[in-house]
Amino acid sequence: MRRLVLLAPLFAAACALPSDNPSSVHDLRILAIAATPPELRYPVHGNYAQEQCNPDLSAIFTAGPVELSALVADPQGNGRSLDWSWTFCPQTGSERCPTGSAYVIASGSGPPSSIAASWDIVAEGLNELQIQQSCGAGQSCPPTPLFDAFEQNPIGLCRFGLWLQIGLEVRVAGVVAGAGAADAGEDIYGSKLLVFTPVPDDYPTDAGVCPQGPDGGMPPHGNPPPVPLLLDGNTLPVASTVAAQAGVPHTLTPEIPSGAEQDYCLPNFQGGWTRLHETWLISAMTTIGTFDNEQVGAGGFGNISGGAISYAIHWTSPADGGLATVYEVVRDGRGGTAWTSRSVDLTP
Repeated sequence: MRRLVLLAPLFAAACALPSDNPSSVHDLRILAIAATPPELRYPVHGNYAQEQCNPDLSAIFTAGPVELSALVADPQGNGRSLDWSWTFCPQTGSERCPTGSAYVIASGSGPPSSIAASWDIVAEGLNELQIQQSCGAGQSCPPTPLFDAFEQNPIGLCRFGLWLQIGLEVRVAGVVAGAGAADAGEDIYGSKLLVFTPVPDDYPTDAGVCPQGPDGGMPPHGNPPPVPLLLDGNTLPVASTVAAQAGVPHTLTPEIPSGAEQDYCLPNFQGGWTRLHETWLISAMTTIGTFDNEQVGAGGFGNISGGAISYAIHWTSPADGGLATVYEVVRDGRGGTAWTSRSVDLTP
């Protein structure tokens, strides 16, 4: 069986058997993908109300590389080598990018911890610009997926933002995709949306209306910081293993640092701006036992329902226990993603 994993800025979903619990990690899985920076910005000049739009994409093509990383779990792999390939393309309904050379960012082999790439988006942009300038009408031209993403969404390019799909395929080293991956999880896919945000001339300069960066305009946006995780009320360390009794209920509670969730502004359809507040979504997974909630927090554009947000995660483990890895993935609802892994020795 081939497992398909789709990772968007807000949620993660997996194609799994009905009896499979998404919080239980027992095979090869892509748990999260991150881009650093998670958001690329560029100024847009002109009066939007008069349908004037002059995006200045030079800010993107001088911003330096985009660092791509992935949290890949392979609990039964015993350190085996994996083949992987990073791709990019305009957003697709299948969450899959073409695999032709024009769409490939990087590929390689190694353990799960090695699945990363430094994407020179500046070089990519210059290469695609040269293709578009040199390829005449009626010619068969190489694909230009980065520029295609801009051209396919002119309203997003000018005002509301757009997304570029980043794809990741992982398979056991030496296994040809679709040919020898007979077991569940042997050939897996994931994707993430890299956010491109226009900063129009009419972005408010009043800090009471919209947050301000150090030099004015939108404040910087990075991936979330690590979020402490409590096990039965005690902080669960990242660098060491703690012991807990197997076969009895435990409670995990993410503890979002005060002030970590930020305010930000988005343009609205009335021509103005709307101030919003991040409400992070936290996913938790384990290699032993199950959690009653695989995702906690509000996520998205805010706590729509109001009231208190429950972050409690109840952990059920087998009586024989074992050394469990607990994965925590934090998503800020704006493309930012971060994760930590912790070890818990469940003793009978």
